[in-house]
Amino acid sequence: MINLYGLKQCSTSRRVEKAFNEAGLDYQFYDIREHVPSKEDIKRALESTDRPKQVFNTSGSAYREMDLKDKIDDLSQEEIVDLLASDGMLIKRPLVTDKEVATTGAKEDTVAYWIEKEGK
Repeated sequence: MINLYGLKQCSTSRRVEKAFNEAGLDYQFYDIREHVPSKEDIKRALESTDRPKQVFNTSGSAYREMDLKDKIDDLSQEEIVDLLASDGMLIKRPLVTDKEVATTGAKEDTVAYWIEKEGK
């Protein structure tokens, strides 16, 4: 089963949720503020990109308040995982995982990947 971590009031999360519903995918929605993805899922998301910054919600207030723009490049992967696991609002939404792969964001190819992977 797919786990979708997002916010109901987030248009990006809603867009992915709508696409999954239209495709008939079986998924579980989690409010990312209350149910932060596991460190393992965050690691999977980081493995899907060569730029760790892409996993961060760079437009969020938590990111700006912590002044992370200039700090990310100096952090180890373990520090990045710990930081993201400490506050779901730091994670780019939605984070989608099936415990094998994890992605963030709502680009068309990302949504298409999940629809194709689930064979619908």
